[in-house]
Amino acid sequence: MKRSEVVLAAMAAGGSGARYSPVQLQKLLFLIDREIPEYVGGPHFRFKPYYYGPFDKEVYAEIFALARGRFVNIDTTERYCLFLLTGSGSALGTNILTGLAAPVSRYLGEASEWVRALSFRQLLTAIYSYFPDMAIHSLLPQFANQPKPSTRLILPSLFNSGKRTENWKETRAETADAWQDMMLDVEAISGDWAFLGADLQRAIEDYEQEPPYEP
Repeated sequence: MKRSEVVLAAMAAGGSGARYSPVQLQKLLFLIDREIPEYVGGPHFRFKPYYYGPFDKEVYAEIFALARGRFVNIDTTERYCLFLLTGSGSALGTNILTGLAAPVSRYLGEASEWVRALSFRQLLTAIYSYFPDMAIHSLLPQFANQPKPSTRLILPSLFNSGKRTENWKETRAETADAWQDMMLDVEAISGDWAFLGADLQRAIEDYEQEPPYEP
């Protein structure tokens, strides 16, 4: 699969009208790259630990390229931008999704639901808990030295026939409880998001002036 096809399929897996914040999209594509690369011809990105967990600026490059091709819409009416598929993007993403093996498409669907079900803080907590190597530059340093769980985050419920569980729901409940004992540097977060917002705004302006893109 091409990188653009993975992005389209992952977004389409969320269903019609699914919207993704920047952090949700980054973490969704990170999960795919980390957990099922062999099933999608990956890894497709080079995620590195950042202040808010795994990050690769190429995720945004791909999204803005798809936006230039009118496969992705970027909603800037909220506090931070949201990414969603256009009609043509949804049709293409769904077509790619249906061509995947059933466990893979099911994984994309559950992973998409999982990242969108958690709050920003809960999502970071969960990612750091399962992938502590992505916490070394985090604003949540207490997660940096946790041992990596012996199982994958969601895959056991999808690839072990007869042993399906609701791991993502359990993780949501656990992280909601864990967050009660955590503290974040709010000013630092606000400042970093402001920088990210400025970068995204510049990228939006750039893509509006560039020719269409074919995935």
